[in-house]
Amino acid sequence: MSAESLPFVGRAALLERVRRHVEAGQHVLLQGAAGVGKTRLATEVLRDEGLVVRPMDRLLADESRSEVLLGVLAPVGPPTSVTVEDQAAVFGWFMRHWRARGTAGQPPLVWVDDIQHCDPLSAAILRHAVAAGTVQLVATHRTSEPLGEGAQSMVTEGLLVPVTVDPLARPDADALARAAMCARPRPAMLDPPVLDRLHELAAGNPLFLRELVAGVNGGVDLRASTTLVGLIERPLRSLSASCRRTLEIVAVAEPAPERLLVSRRDDIHVLESRGLLARRHGEVRVDHPLRRAWIRRDIGPALPEVLADLVGLVETADCSDEVDPTRLIDWQLQAGLVPRPDDLTRATRLAIARRDGPTAVRFADAVQGPAGDLLRGQALVTSGRLEEGLEVLAQAATDWPAQVRAEAAFARATYLGLMLQDFPGAHAALDAVDDPTMPAEHRRHVISGRLWLCIFGPIGDTDALRLAIDMALSGPDDALAFELCHSTAAVLHQVSNDPRDLRSLLVRCARLEQAPGVSSTAFARWQAVRASWELCQGHADASVGILRAALDNAQAHHDLESVALLAGNVGFVLALTGDLKEAVKAGEVVSSAPPTDDWYSFRNLAELVHRGNVWLVAAGPDPPPLPPARALHGGTDLAQLFATRSHVLRREARADAGADSALLATLTLLVRNRKHFWAALFGLEVTSLATSREVHELLCSSSREVPGWGLVAVGGAAARARLDGDGPALVRCAHDLEWAGLHALALRVAADASALLAPDTTDGRRARAAVLRAARVYDGRYPRWLDGIERLPTPRQMDVAWRVVDGASATEVARDLVLSSRTVQNHLQRVYAMLGVHGRDELAAILRAPQRPPGWRPGDW
Repeated sequence: MSAESLPFVGRAALLERVRRHVEAGQHVLLQGAAGVGKTRLATEVLRDEGLVVRPMDRLLADESRSEVLLGVLAPVGPPTSVTVEDQAAVFGWFMRHWRARGTAGQPPLVWVDDIQHCDPLSAAILRHAVAAGTVQLVATHRTSEPLGEGAQSMVTEGLLVPVTVDPLARPDADALARAAMCARPRPAMLDPPVLDRLHELAAGNPLFLRELVAGVNGGVDLRASTTLVGLIERPLRSLSASCRRTLEIVAVAEPAPERLLVSRRDDIHVLESRGLLARRHGEVRVDHPLRRAWIRRDIGPALPEVLADLVGLVETADCSDEVDPTRLIDWQLQAGLVPRPDDLTRATRLAIARRDGPTAVRFADAVQGPAGDLLRGQALVTSGRLEEGLEVLAQAATDWPAQVRAEAAFARATYLGLMLQDFPGAHAALDAVDDPTMPAEHRRHVISGRLWLCIFGPIGDTDALRLAIDMALSGPDDALAFELCHSTAAVLHQVSNDPRDLRSLLVRCARLEQAPGVSSTAFARWQAVRASWELCQGHADASVGILRAALDNAQAHHDLESVALLAGNVGFVLALTGDLKEAVKAGEVVSSAPPTDDWYSFRNLAELVHRGNVWLVAAGPDPPPLPPARALHGGTDLAQLFATRSHVLRREARADAGADSALLATLTLLVRNRKHFWAALFGLEVTSLATSREVHELLCSSSREVPGWGLVAVGGAAARARLDGDGPALVRCAHDLEWAGLHALALRVAADASALLAPDTTDGRRARAAVLRAARVYDGRYPRWLDGIERLPTPRQMDVAWRVVDGASATEVARDLVLSSRTVQNHLQRVYAMLGVHGRDELAAILRAPQRPPGWRPGDW
């Protein structure tokens, strides 16, 4: 099927841009990879009705003509009476020929395909004609091949305007693939898996896509197209054995660090000069995914030999730190090599943490001894074989030495509690191996398991928590001590405002974060705990900073489970600060984490946070339903918390009236499980004067469980003030939340205070000023409940007022907002009247945030 028989998709903006260049008389060089659509784009440009009437010479430069004198321009002339050796005569003939072809003061068009193959004489003539304005040149250039001297000089001197032609975006590529499928002699539909495979191979290249579709027969056949065989395989046939092996190594290892290939630098230079490899940012890649797939397919039985060479290069270059540990172990196993036991164990644990079930199972099968059963059980769970994995772990918890029994019980308990919500069964699994006489280094695994169950389920009694604190603060400085410290801190700050134990735990964590064996996943959880503690103390900016830095670190380590954990956390905290656009961006990071049906990977929790944030930005259509394991009323308190949050915010966005039963059930679960900090944040974000009395009473009782200061105290005080109709107390809570940087929460509390307080009273004006300050920071959808506040300026009026408060004159405001000076004055007068002030100075004084007292702590009244 020809390119012209298919629709021209995904290039509308680029087509218009190139047309403008050509209509302005500029010379254009379309640059891109082979098959990306440069020729088709030039065809569409020159079909324009204003250009099609102009004379045009279309010339093809190919490898067979690149060494022939005047090989490219020969189809145009000159006659045999002009000898090619007489270059002055040749130049003169072409200048006269093109001047004669010009019409209406416009030069003729010359279109040269693949100008990189232009012979030197033709390139020199074209350069002279372009510089003299005798022709208007449109050329295409395959970027994998260098331009000749004449063509390059036209770019260097600014005679040619380079325009990059990129691959098609996924939606446009899918549209082209479907059109190509319908244009076949036997039209058919493309299944989503086939479309995904086509996109993976073609990477948006229209020619590759068209040829691959032509060979689709149930699946994608790489060799069905003779065109592809010529484009992809022909350049490989002339390679030396060494270059071919280097290309195979890169195809298998991609992206391959440059340092890995230092001993094969000569091969790399040859392959790069032929356009088969590309180097970017210290990495080497095959030039196109289709060629990479082609090479991998052809390796066949030689794969173990290629992998053995690859492992040898890693050892020779001493660059194992630049290669992902799981990939290196995978190469060794496939090559028939025996990895070092410690490296194999570490890679297996890493595969489990990344939720890569098949890889984890394969690695665990190669681990010898007691650790093999332990890791195999965890790997089976990760791969979706939960019952089988739990059975292996149960066996390991009875058959092996104390340390393995404790670790196996820990793993089995966390899976029972976090995936099956069987918290009694989980604690029973730990009870079966727990023994006060057990060595402390083994018993710490049992205590760590109990802490995990407390984080995601009911928090145990005070004695159990005290034991965890003592064990976390004692014992050797190792990775397990680090795990115990941050897990204990995560539980403790939910139920205690006593900073002494928490500070000790956090200090020890900070000292242990560089301890041997601390994984990126454990480090991410520790940073989440740090950020939560900063938030609890009223330092939202510090909390966001910690989470962002940790998220960058998790992405750098390709730790997708930690990426999901941190993206969910940072999205939630940003939403509380009122920075909704950034919160939604953080939630979009979650798409990089692998989908799983169990929320234990943290991906599903992050998805629920993101869905709630989206409702705060815009009231759109309902998103697709989550799988059953992620349903609204899951058995774990955090899953239910964020599902209910999304449900309540959706209801608000659509202005739907509804009962508070889901809200009350979720808060009841949180309070029963002693998750008082989460209950306070949740209550501050989604409750208001309209919320039922039972919800506020529950929040009050929760705050009494954590006496003293903190956000739990602020949440309880706000709930009590709503019950009592105490407007001044709500203003005090709003100021605390404002000082903490939680502007979205301050906005909601101040709005309730404004609804209770008359606008002409001092407290009423303070409440409205707090609303306006928080609304200035809040960048989500305008809350409908602000419309019910008496004498509250509109967003447009406040835009004018804030500019005036910031020092702009009325004339400057009028110019910036494209308003008349009279309109600006009218807006200001209305704001003055609503806030009961007279002039700019009084307006600035009332809108200015109150000074935070020295030594301030949230809720410490």
